[in-house]
Amino acid sequence: MYGGKDCQGKLHEERDCNTKACPKANSCRHLQLISTSNNQIFHDGVYDIYPRGPSNPPIKTYCDMSRDGGGWTLLVSSATNTWTADDVMSRNAGKPSLTDDYSILKYADVIKDNQKVQGSTFEYRLEADRPG
Repeated sequence: MYGGKDCQGKLHEERDCNTKACPKANSCRHLQLISTSNNQIFHDGVYDIYPRGPSNPPIKTYCDMSRDGGGWTLLVSSATNTWTADDVMSRNAGKPSLTDDYSILKYADVIKDNQKVQGSTFEYRLEADRPG
């Protein structure tokens, strides 16, 4: 299960689903740290995260939990050239997608500065055209 919801399609057939609801993590990296300490596995997919803390409403994002060590929070993806200054910070925020326009850039600093992911360095990964 992802966030207490049934896994769909091939994912259900190919991987065991978690039986517990997802923890209220501040980022995908935080979710990964929690899963490791609780001996759970969270696969690549869409999750609710709480960058402003668990008492605030969640935002949906895609978590890449497998490449380059995992724990990557998708902040933006672009499939068109229709972006404006008004929507670059938040666009289709409730519909994370690797193949459509999506942005939660307005949360980037909150995620970066959160105590659950602080360290001496912080990495952003930029990709163009396709993952990899």
